[in-house]
Amino acid sequence: MTADADLLSAEPRFLPAAAAYGISLGLVAAATAAALGMEQVAPIPNLSLVFVLPVVIAAVTFGLRPGLAAAAAGMLAFNFFLLEPRYTLAVAEPANVWALALLAVVAVIASGVAAEARRRTVQARAAARRAQTLQGLARRLVAAPDVDAVAGACAPRPCRPCSTRRPWC
Repeated sequence: MTADADLLSAEPRFLPAAAAYGISLGLVAAATAAALGMEQVAPIPNLSLVFVLPVVIAAVTFGLRPGLAAAAAGMLAFNFFLLEPRYTLAVAEPANVWALALLAVVAVIASGVAAEARRRTVQARAAARRAQTLQGLARRLVAAPDVDAVAGACAPRPCRPCSTRRPWC
């Protein structure tokens, strides 16, 4: 078995929803701190792009909804901490309204794309596990010297992933 097959056959690890949302919001808090620090060093015109990174990380790691939560939190944090007037959700300049709207659109699109990539990865892992299992069954069938051995290879076995008895598990 290759290292790639090991990676694909690994079970995806899922966190409780509260943990996924909490980590997503923590990523936004870290991005906010980074943006505030960068702003102190030098004026950066597109500081809102810092908030796209936690959205992508959250969506790839946890799925669409935590990614969308990170997008909403990032937009609010950008508005509250970095746009004038600060520490309110009011927006003084019309250009900043467009910046917030663009941040929201980019974050939602990035979240959707990243979540779709995550979904396809989970599907690919499941397909790889099925292919490995079927390959094992095929090897047992090919190696069977007689009809009784074929019947034994096809006999239902306990299936770990789904807790049933199937010949191919």
